[in-house]
Amino acid sequence: MRCPDCSKFVSMDNGEPEANDLEVSHQSGSFEVTGNCRHTRNCADCGTELKQCDHDFSDQVELSSFEGWDALTSEQQTSVQSWLDGGNEVEVQDGGIEVEESGGGRYKKNMIQLAWNYSLEIEFEPEAQEMAPIKLVYNGSMTSEAAASNYEECC
Repeated sequence: MRCPDCSKFVSMDNGEPEANDLEVSHQSGSFEVTGNCRHTRNCADCGTELKQCDHDFSDQVELSSFEGWDALTSEQQTSVQSWLDGGNEVEVQDGGIEVEESGGGRYKKNMIQLAWNYSLEIEFEPEAQEMAPIKLVYNGSMTSEAAASNYEECC
């Protein structure tokens, strides 16, 4: 590809992905984590953005997958489930997006894979005085893959 700033044919490097949104929604013991990011391919000489692609991510997580869920009593599990069904929010933390490039050799498609790491946290304070506060965590990763040839030109 020819860089408009360098005015020469250049190789491309992967730019830093730009996270647009990361959200979580809950429905009856299941969570859906969704996200969208923009990723660029930049001139290896001057860093000018040459190509771009939007990546959409999605992951399903069951409440039973959270760390510490199995250690809760059935009464505590019911309390957490009722609290979630009451419309309370679950926090999603952005763990960063990693980029990996593969292929590109003779007769191989150049593939770019993005992995978005995240964690979900549930912090619940039971109303019953005899119950201790409950904290559940789930660490996950969502992936999106596109061929380098599917990236659109920026300039």
